[in-house]
Amino acid sequence: MPVFPSKSTAISDLVLACSCVWSLYSIYGGMPSIGLKPRDGGMASNNLASVWFALTLAASLLGAFRFLKRQFFDRLAPIHDLLSWLVLVIGLPCLASQFYMNAGLSVLGNLHLLLMLPPILSWLGKDQAETNKVTGYLALASMFSMTGCAVYSRNYYQLLACLLMFSSSRAFDITEKRRLGLPPVDWLHYGLAASNFLLVAGLCHTDLPGMDKLRHWTGNAMSSMFS
Repeated sequence: MPVFPSKSTAISDLVLACSCVWSLYSIYGGMPSIGLKPRDGGMASNNLASVWFALTLAASLLGAFRFLKRQFFDRLAPIHDLLSWLVLVIGLPCLASQFYMNAGLSVLGNLHLLLMLPPILSWLGKDQAETNKVTGYLALASMFSMTGCAVYSRNYYQLLACLLMFSSSRAFDITEKRRLGLPPVDWLHYGLAASNFLLVAGLCHTDLPGMDKLRHWTGNAMSSMFS
């Protein structure tokens, strides 16, 4: 992450925030202009997934302010870092749990909520290095688990979202080089923003505009791969 104010990072945070607003609106009310409807059960059916979008929205909005001006950068750093950590520790297990619930695997979904406990207990122990290590293990476990759930339930939007989230996060972790003039954290934000659209498609019945062809193509590819 940049150690100085960066307008490009503020913009990428703002794009991520906009994708979260769209995702929350789509999950709770649907978007009449494209006919996107929530799954059966209405507003309450995807409440766990909304925790992921809401926490990411809060972190990205604060990040946009933090990276915009130097006077905000150091002052907002502790709150922004805490919110970003909560996205991984609470938001990601809630998202994984939601997909398991939607796949009819409620027991596994509930078990995923217990993944929050190790990093929170580690954080209460005031050991930052240990907390970071446990948080990293939690994020990896949640991502691999969501990917497995996507393959099991043949939810190809969810699978694409997981692959995009994982690849963008790994690119952020392993490189400090700028790509096309942008720092790695910007690509992480844009990757998460794009994955949010795929996550909503995976949580909802109706295809997004133009995505029916992608669903058909990935459906044929995955069916031939796993048949």
